[in-house]
Amino acid sequence: MSLKILIVEDERIIAEDIRSMIESLGYRVIDIVDNGDMALELLAQEPADLVLMDIKIRGPMNGIETARQIYSRFDVPVIYLTAYADESTLKRIKETVAYGFIVKPASRQTIQGTIELAIYKHNMDCQLRERDERFEHLNRVLRAIRNVNQLIIKEMDRDRLLQGICNSLTETLGYQKTWIAVVDADNAPIHFGQAGFEETVNGFGRLFADGNWVRCAELAIGKPGRIIMNPRQECKKCRLYDDEKEYSRFSTRLEYGGKIYGLFSVAVPIRFVEDPEERELFRELACDIVFALYRIELEEKKQYAETLVEARERTLSTLMDNLPGMAYRCLADENWTMKFVSTGCRSLTGYWPDDLVDNQRFSYEEIIHPDDRDSVRDQVLNPVGENGQYELTYRIMTASGEIRWVWERGCFTGEKEGEHKILEGVIHDITEQKEAEEYLRQSEEKYRVLVENMTDAVFMVDCEKKVLSVNQSAARLLQKNADQVIGKTIFDLFPKELADNYHASIGHVFHSGKPLVVERKSLFANREIWLVASLSPIKDKNGNVIAVIGVSRDVSERKYAEQKLRESEARYRAIVEDQHEYIERWLPDGAITFVNESFCKSSGKTADEWLGTNIFDTLGESDRKRLKKKLRGLTPEAPFETDAYEEVLADGSHRWTEWTDRALFDENGKIREIQSVGRDITRRKIA
Repeated sequence: MSLKILIVEDERIIAEDIRSMIESLGYRVIDIVDNGDMALELLAQEPADLVLMDIKIRGPMNGIETARQIYSRFDVPVIYLTAYADESTLKRIKETVAYGFIVKPASRQTIQGTIELAIYKHNMDCQLRERDERFEHLNRVLRAIRNVNQLIIKEMDRDRLLQGICNSLTETLGYQKTWIAVVDADNAPIHFGQAGFEETVNGFGRLFADGNWVRCAELAIGKPGRIIMNPRQECKKCRLYDDEKEYSRFSTRLEYGGKIYGLFSVAVPIRFVEDPEERELFRELACDIVFALYRIELEEKKQYAETLVEARERTLSTLMDNLPGMAYRCLADENWTMKFVSTGCRSLTGYWPDDLVDNQRFSYEEIIHPDDRDSVRDQVLNPVGENGQYELTYRIMTASGEIRWVWERGCFTGEKEGEHKILEGVIHDITEQKEAEEYLRQSEEKYRVLVENMTDAVFMVDCEKKVLSVNQSAARLLQKNADQVIGKTIFDLFPKELADNYHASIGHVFHSGKPLVVERKSLFANREIWLVASLSPIKDKNGNVIAVIGVSRDVSERKYAEQKLRESEARYRAIVEDQHEYIERWLPDGAITFVNESFCKSSGKTADEWLGTNIFDTLGESDRKRLKKKLRGLTPEAPFETDAYEEVLADGSHRWTEWTDRALFDENGKIREIQSVGRDITRRKIA
């Protein structure tokens, strides 16, 4: 499906030109608007994949402010369009998330390259953001499980346990509010723990006096695993969560062995409500909590430990099974003998966990691509990270024979089984990332080939005005090989006067940091040619100009054609002005666009007085109707008509003039202008 692009540009001709180039590249322009409010309104109705934004647009918002709102509200990448930019504007652009910058007028290749790179960068930003959020969330999950389980193991006081769990979950998981209530046999609350509320524990208890539960607790006490999906509808006027708009509710009753121990409720960020892992984590945390209450009730540390281990193993197993990729525990032997692998092994390698554990069918060594086995062993056994940690990428062969790229991170646990050390870690599939990197490499190669084959001369110079690179066209222009040009200064390649001019223009770009277009007559191999050079700065991440890239085009033919056209127009005007016959040019509506000197002398009015007046106003009613009728009968095949008309002169006198009118047609066969040649026949008419 082609990209959908919105153009925000207040100059319609430029916008249509950009639309034409974009559509010729196979993309779809959803609309052209000229102000920020219309852009935001349109994107709210019809999402776009990319916005081309002129910096100076109509309305109260400029392009930079509009771009900032677009990225904030719709996460749509923006490429800036401008013909120029001052320092303050560039500084404001840097403060926004800019995905590209196109200087008008731009070529089709420039627009295509900038769009493709912007879309690729935005896609990669989204992937990285999602990955980072996911990893951060998983880290919080692991920290919460660790903290809660450590607290459960150590704490034997029920009230301190409940309060400690609530504090840990609120601080570690990012739950905005957490509360736990333990109930008696009549489901009346008797012990509380809470975090994130203004109420104290005692005040919190009074809210639930006499079983006066809030809505989520009332639903959960009757049915386990209750999740409030739309709290603003289901929990109106809630005494606990009435001010929370961006959080939903997870509430469940704490039950074990047919006995209800209490209630557990948290405020969960909306973005995690639909996440199965988040729900499973909540349920497993509820299991941990109820097991802790069960242990305290039994007051037998041994029974509690056995139950907690079972709950913890199930929690960790569930978490491992839902982790992307594969978690493992293995020996550092010649086969990387697996002692444990998570169920993610199946989706990653195509093998079941039992196939790999203790090398029952295959060893992990056999799955690693043969060309990568030595490298993997060297990097794992000789880690460069602290505490024996290692991180590496390599290829594996799946059960179906497919080759996949994986990323692995792990460490030595400090334990041993026999004489072999034990490793633990995770392995993720990064095949898509590798394919994206290869696509970028191919894209860069494509643009390198494109530049090499451009008819325009392309060159790059550093701050010392030394040539860093040239394409074939630039080398041919200098009648040298590229190797003979690279490393040379401008003064090595051009006569001093011409080199001084080039040096000044390039120096201006380095100093100002702004693009510059220059047109100059140059001498190459004893041949004078006209060149138009577009010079653009290349900046590092700190905004310092480190090089200037230039694109020069030979416009000699255009310059010579313009000169010939001016000479031709001068000759034509001289011929027309020297004619004794009357000459007029006028539009189909009668507006006069040209009169020659002979006509002006005979009419008693100047050319300025005639221009813009209407030819039909000089005729009588019958002549006017007859002329209009004859005009309607003219065709491209029969464009002439000749007739005599009585005209009213400036002094009020009348004269008869014979006119031959020739209609000039456009490509659609419509009259665009009429040229008339006439002479005075008053004496003949009177005779």
